[in-house]
Amino acid sequence: MLEHDSTGAIAAPGHDNPDGVAAVIDESVTAIPALPVDSYLVIPYSSRVETPFFENWVTQLRKGMLELCILNSLNGRRLYGYDIVKSLRGTDGLVISEGTIYPILSRLYREGFVATDLEESTEGPPRKYYVLTKAGQYQLAQMNKYWQTIEEGIDQLRKGKLP
Repeated sequence: MLEHDSTGAIAAPGHDNPDGVAAVIDESVTAIPALPVDSYLVIPYSSRVETPFFENWVTQLRKGMLELCILNSLNGRRLYGYDIVKSLRGTDGLVISEGTIYPILSRLYREGFVATDLEESTEGPPRKYYVLTKAGQYQLAQMNKYWQTIEEGIDQLRKGKLP
């Protein structure tokens, strides 16, 4: 439930920032958490304002970027699946789990973009390592080029420069 503070601003009760000032929000928002967390992994990330629309947008953006991020993490490296997860978790806002990455790795394998090999491990069962194939390297180059094009276009829009 929303309340009005002493200035008349609308605020979510119980969601004060560390300075003790109520967070001012739009009436369509029911709450702003003190520290945003991903709803399916409960891992904090740096974004500070969250609405249902924004949360959905962030989720869809992350889903759309995962293949690109996984391929980039493998660029020039041979990695065990969990090492890929750890490298991607270090990217602020990406929020990834093993349950998310392995189906994508399987799809990339079926597409011929990654190759795998098993290596015995002294710490348990054999580990599956992933490496980019030539087709994967080509696909990554295409994806990175397209990403750069989109990024430049969005930067122009953000600066108010219309084509």
